[in-house]
Amino acid sequence: LMGAGYSFMSPDDVFEHLEQQKEFPEKSLLLAFDDGCESVATLAAPRMTSRGITGLVFQTTHEDAFVFHLEGNRQKRCSKEQIAELVSRGWKWGVHSVMHTPPSTLSTEELRTDFQQSIHWVSEASEQTVEDYAIPGNFMSTPLLTAAKEAGIKRVWSASPRLNTHPYQQQTLP
Repeated sequence: LMGAGYSFMSPDDVFEHLEQQKEFPEKSLLLAFDDGCESVATLAAPRMTSRGITGLVFQTTHEDAFVFHLEGNRQKRCSKEQIAELVSRGWKWGVHSVMHTPPSTLSTEELRTDFQQSIHWVSEASEQTVEDYAIPGNFMSTPLLTAAKEAGIKRVWSASPRLNTHPYQQQTLP
């Protein structure tokens, strides 16, 4: 990608552009990872940090939560020590729920509990204020956005390759 003229933005650079409604540089990108699997720390981070690139990780916090398998083996979560190391290098951590449960299947109270538990785990591990959330299953709804805002989330991310058509202004929670 670098050879093709792309530049990598840090999470802080992206947040600044979003908050100040600045236009993004052409061919710029942020690398983000769902689930917080150990391969982020063991495979991606060494390659990225050697090139001065940081990333944004969205962590599922329960050890039995859905994860991708790598070479036929179930991946472990990043350890709290791995998270602390990457945070010290400029990486940011957000939440991706406790069990990777699609929020459309949760009641409002279950959403609140999920945010509370996942934010507590990630903030303790990262020693950061958690302000970012990636939606498991990419289903956005008003109850989800309301619960996110109540939990202190400032930015909700989706991996759906489509235009954000939610009735709320882009990058604004209700």
